[in-house]
Amino acid sequence: MVSADWATKSVTEQACAVRESRVSSRELVELYLDRAEQLGEGVNALVTIDEEGARRTADELDRMHARGRSAGPLHGVPFSVKDALETQGIRSTCGVPEMAGHVPDADAVAVARVKQAGGVLLGKSNTPMWCGDSDTVNEIFGATHNPWDPSRSAGGSSGGSAAAVAAGLTGFELGTDICGSIRSPSSLCGVFGHKPSYGIVPQHGYLDQIGGCVMEPDLNVVGPIARGAADLALVLDVLAGPGAAAATAWQLALPRPRPLRDCRVALWLDVPDCPLPQAYRTAMTKLAGELSDAGVAVTEAHPDVDFRHQSDLCLTLVAAAMTVSGDDDGGMTHLAWLRAQEEKHRLESVWRQWFASYDLLICPTWPGPAFVPEQDVTVAQRSVCIDGRNVSHLDATRWFGLVSVVGLPSTALPIGDIGGLPIGAQIVGPSLHDHQTIAAAGEISRSRGGYRPPPGF
Repeated sequence: MVSADWATKSVTEQACAVRESRVSSRELVELYLDRAEQLGEGVNALVTIDEEGARRTADELDRMHARGRSAGPLHGVPFSVKDALETQGIRSTCGVPEMAGHVPDADAVAVARVKQAGGVLLGKSNTPMWCGDSDTVNEIFGATHNPWDPSRSAGGSSGGSAAAVAAGLTGFELGTDICGSIRSPSSLCGVFGHKPSYGIVPQHGYLDQIGGCVMEPDLNVVGPIARGAADLALVLDVLAGPGAAAATAWQLALPRPRPLRDCRVALWLDVPDCPLPQAYRTAMTKLAGELSDAGVAVTEAHPDVDFRHQSDLCLTLVAAAMTVSGDDDGGMTHLAWLRAQEEKHRLESVWRQWFASYDLLICPTWPGPAFVPEQDVTVAQRSVCIDGRNVSHLDATRWFGLVSVVGLPSTALPIGDIGGLPIGAQIVGPSLHDHQTIAAAGEISRSRGGYRPPPGF
């Protein structure tokens, strides 16, 4: 058996070790299966584990390696998948009781691409019903707990994903994000997460309704969660590209990044009706000061948009996108949706013009550390205390919606802690400049410590 510290190493380290025969894929799988048994119950992050399938795949990949062959850049690295994505032969529920027995006969496109690149699927991670909450809890599997403090939430809706990565229960995760669902849990659990530019990762196999989606859901994306920025870049390169129907006509070539010192960076913190805790604001300001001291051009600036109007538009379009999974037909009219789309495209143009003057925007993720979950209330009824003031969870997620509605890439990274609990920031870039936001997160994390395993993990 390999040493326990391999469980919290990065994807790039694990892939390199398998390639150099320092560890085997089967050894990594056994390590994670043992940790799931010994440590998993207290976190409740992985809710369906395919032990037999993971061992079988790992053995096949080890035999391939022994013959001098490789399946791809992720050869032999175990991973897990948010239970909102279909997995062939493995229960896929999206936290919905009516889907408790759903076993797909095919993988979601994103899952298939990771498998084809050599990833070993361990199982599925917890999600709230239809991915529709800022906390991860459902009637089938119960609540996921934050590995830093089990009395606190891991966030949502990719809470199981981020908790599993933070606790060293998996190599990396595939999550989804429509309004912060990758970025919020990543920040609350102290890991890295990337929301790709809209449209660059196919969503076929995403469970937005019983039977799965048949078209690309509006605003939503599939993206990686990992313990390092380089891991995000590696997995994104595997995921990104046209779906089968378009692949005969076009290819995707994302721009490569520039060093952070060559980038024009903006900082946006001040929004009157979206307050930040003083401790969190201090941490963000300190980050900006460190960048300036290192020679990075940092300016307090942001596009000329109405923050609340743009984030409200996101909530409107998220509600419309999620209507397909609802029990009634009370969604917006087609005309209203078209007008909202027109406004969305107008805002995209404003951001595109602004990014002609700036390369990156640093702004908040979840405004503070992990919260204590409230039971038996909806996301609209939940609140979080910010310096003595109760703020609704919907307001706390506005920094995510600001980015989601215009389809921009955003990388969440850990930047420190408050009271011993992780906090994060997000780095936003122009559309399709995903590798720039990821590379910047990597540079920043090298001076701030990056990922740390939670106590006991």
